[in-house]
Amino acid sequence: MSRKRFPPPNRAALLALAAGALLPGLSGCHVIAGLEDDHTLRLSRWPDSTTTFCATDMGPAPCPAAGQGFYGQDGSYSLNVPEYREEGGIVHESVTGLDWRMHPAPALTWQEAIEGCAGFGDGYRLPTRLELVSLVDYGRAEAKGPAAFGDLAQDYHWTSSIDADPTSSAWAVHFGCGPYPCDMPETSSPVDAGTTRRKYTMDPHAALCVRGEPLFGNPPERETAPAESAYTDARTGLVWSQSIGTGTWEEALFDCQTLVEGGAEDWRLPNIKEIQTLIIEMAPTPAEFLPFGNEELTLWSSTPYVGAAGWAYALYSNGGTAYAQKMDTNYYEFLCVRGPYPPPE
Repeated sequence: MSRKRFPPPNRAALLALAAGALLPGLSGCHVIAGLEDDHTLRLSRWPDSTTTFCATDMGPAPCPAAGQGFYGQDGSYSLNVPEYREEGGIVHESVTGLDWRMHPAPALTWQEAIEGCAGFGDGYRLPTRLELVSLVDYGRAEAKGPAAFGDLAQDYHWTSSIDADPTSSAWAVHFGCGPYPCDMPETSSPVDAGTTRRKYTMDPHAALCVRGEPLFGNPPERETAPAESAYTDARTGLVWSQSIGTGTWEEALFDCQTLVEGGAEDWRLPNIKEIQTLIIEMAPTPAEFLPFGNEELTLWSSTPYVGAAGWAYALYSNGGTAYAQKMDTNYYEFLCVRGPYPPPE
């Protein structure tokens, strides 16, 4: 294993990038429907999956105790676990307070999805990438939404989040396994389960609609923590290590559990949902993680893949996509995280 350090983020550059987040969308409307005039979106806890699934490089296993091999993975922690309540076709989520409903059309272009959600009235809109990622249950082989939603289309679902070229592509999140079987017999190919990626806006995909106070701004506001080696994300309450390591999935889990940085010892490897909060969606490819500029990274998460033995989720900065990868033969980078902690009064 190895570790290296990066300078703190260039705050001026990030704010300049933020100014570009409100570009006019197709047909003259703003692409982030309902968010275009709001730069002071609420702080919120980031919802965890409901999963308690754990694994080793040999397959599913009981979640290990502290000090044992593979300790510190997603199923070892229950942080802000949401509850879902369905009533009259609307699903309410307890951590973010958002209400969700499915759009009945099986396939929509991106513009049709924006207009379709707005057509429901009552404040409904197309969700942001992070709002939709917050629903994915990576503890299910299909990476479906919560059971309260029933069977969502095994397809990409549109979000209101755009990338650096808002005239042609927008972010989408995949529910289900897509073209690859969930058990991945073609082990050289990643599955689509839970993947986030940019899609051509004229392609037909499914849509979910949401209402409620927007979850996060785009891109996020960040404040540097007092310790020089870490920084705090005020939106999520997560504290991220400044140094970055390289190793197998098991080594990443161990290194974060034993890390001492900035006077803190309660570090852990972040889960795949937490890592996805780092992406600046409108950055040019490769997608720019806030503390690391243009450096291309593949970051391990603590989330094992349920559908096949010995696989775990990683996030590629080159495109901002989340895929399952072999945990014992791949040597990827990793960040460590602490928290979440409540925002200051």
